[in-house]
Amino acid sequence: MSENLGSTMQSLFRQMVQDGRLRSYGPCPQCPNGTLYAFYDRKNKRARSLPVCPTCGYKQTNGQPVQSQAEREKLELIAARKDAVNYLINSSVFTDKTVVEKDFGNFKIKSDKQRQAVKVAQQIIQDVMAGNSVNAMFTGPTGTGKTHLAMATMYEILEKSRYHKRCIFVNYRKLLSQIKQGMSDPEAQKKYGHLIADQLSKADLVVIDDLGSEINDNGTVKQATQFDIEQITDIYDGRVGKCTITTTNWTGRDLMNIYGRRALSRMSEHSMNHIFNFEGIQDQRLLEAKS
Repeated sequence: MSENLGSTMQSLFRQMVQDGRLRSYGPCPQCPNGTLYAFYDRKNKRARSLPVCPTCGYKQTNGQPVQSQAEREKLELIAARKDAVNYLINSSVFTDKTVVEKDFGNFKIKSDKQRQAVKVAQQIIQDVMAGNSVNAMFTGPTGTGKTHLAMATMYEILEKSRYHKRCIFVNYRKLLSQIKQGMSDPEAQKKYGHLIADQLSKADLVVIDDLGSEINDNGTVKQATQFDIEQITDIYDGRVGKCTITTTNWTGRDLMNIYGRRALSRMSEHSMNHIFNFEGIQDQRLLEAKS
């Protein structure tokens, strides 16, 4: 049927060539019996379209073959990845930009506990890609790989979504510092006020890193200021129904004492099978320093 239709089209196009409405541009390089044609403007004496084969649909672009579907998809993926990574870098709040280099490829698994952590991360990825709301929390001592695994999880979700998700990484201590700075600095207020009100609430996935580090560094639990509580509550209120990964050195009980029951309740929604305590994993920074 398609061959007969192709032959009919070829005959019709040959007639149009005789009438001067089309120009022939030689044999089709893709099918043995096809010919390339383009509509011709007899008045202005120039082609009005690019050559196409009516038999197989082969087209040319500026005299060059068009990209295959696979080639187009590859270029679209490259463009989407560039766009997503630029969004991540430009919208995030980092203390150390080398964090963007953390992924599963350089997450070293040396213990069963680390293997269990990766298993939880894979569960998070699976649930996010299934369209579920997810609140994940990585708790435990400094240097045990919480931030690394959070970033690796984010990157994996980006890749599996073909870079169609919008992701943001926020070091909470620095963000809070910038918000407070914004009270006396209009430029900082504009930038970080917008981040809180708009981007953090709209992003598909947000990593809130090192939550609670703004309290103190000596391990003593104390209640956050009312201002700090309002900020964190607003952030998690804006994340309802979305996907958020939180890393912290504090336990759930500590977080409730620091920020209150409401904030902890928001953090804990949809968190089943998405929480992991890194207690017992060696400080990876110290191990790397020794090696």
